[in-house]
Amino acid sequence: MSKTSLLLPEDNVFQAIERLLKQIAEVREIVNDSNQTSVRIILNPEKMVLKESQRAFTYFNLYGYNVDCIICNKIIDNTLDNNWTKLQRKYLEEINNTFSPIPILNNKMLETEAVGLELLEKIADNIFFR
Repeated sequence: MSKTSLLLPEDNVFQAIERLLKQIAEVREIVNDSNQTSVRIILNPEKMVLKESQRAFTYFNLYGYNVDCIICNKIIDNTLDNNWTKLQRKYLEEINNTFSPIPILNNKMLETEAVGLELLEKIADNIFFR
């Protein structure tokens, strides 16, 4: 084979790449349309998680993504009076101050990890249909 002869892919390869680029552009258009797409930040009321969520929130806003609510996960029963609940209360207050006026929804701590459709439905009921 000489230096000037190249093996080029067949036309169907170029067509596949063209289709893929078109699909990526369509997805980008949907994701960037705040009338169709929004972001929900889910966090636990903990120091490092809060800081990372603040950073993510900043980036979403810088790039024009619509953050429509904040979901606080694993909230300990606040009728208990121990160090963990006191610490959570402090971070929940900071979460409210940081993200207000965006709606903040709370999900109580479950007795198990949230795996499976039944537990996800339970969480949805707890958050959205109290």
